[in-house]
Amino acid sequence: MSTYCVKLSRNNSGCAGPLPPTLFASLPQPVVDGRKISFTAPLITNATYTYDLGDESSLISSRSLSYIYPKDGNYFVCLRVVVGCYTYCYCWCVRPRLCPIVFEPPAGMIKYQFTGSPSDPRYTITTQNFTVAPSEDWLIDGNTMVNSKGKTSLQISLPDDRDFTICIPYLKSNGCVAFKCIKRRVAIHSTVTVSPGNIWQIRDINFNCLQNILK
Repeated sequence: MSTYCVKLSRNNSGCAGPLPPTLFASLPQPVVDGRKISFTAPLITNATYTYDLGDESSLISSRSLSYIYPKDGNYFVCLRVVVGCYTYCYCWCVRPRLCPIVFEPPAGMIKYQFTGSPSDPRYTITTQNFTVAPSEDWLIDGNTMVNSKGKTSLQISLPDDRDFTICIPYLKSNGCVAFKCIKRRVAIHSTVTVSPGNIWQIRDINFNCLQNILK
């Protein structure tokens, strides 16, 4: 029994009139999906329902519950049902957890544009149609990117002629973190101009940046 239930329940022996026609002899467990908890209590005529989520958040006055915990943990969830002057309290221990990290294709949710130069090849990566996870860093080749937490757009330097995997974190509907990922490459090719008749006399070197789109 939680402190919430101890404070808000009362001794029902002083209530006048018959007992409510329907009591919760057995309640199912709330459904926990990642950090999301869902539950709908049985319908009782003229009853009021109040949930305490056990994380110091505001009480929820509703028969149906849908709530996302802000962090992992063990929580004591209590439901108070009041019918007339009768008060009943039911509690469960729930353990919302962050789902295993999932990496997904971009599905049109990431825009990219080459914004660098031959001497400084860069991409500007911008998100669209999804919410970036505010407390998670972007990843490049599995490593966290500095000052990327919660950003919706970043300019990223890709100095080497190879594939780079860039992943942006977002929150799924159940509160779990997943990543939308794309691959980018800037291939740097050099051209050398030499003096006619003398292959050892180099006159000019030019660098061209080519964007290879890898999906």
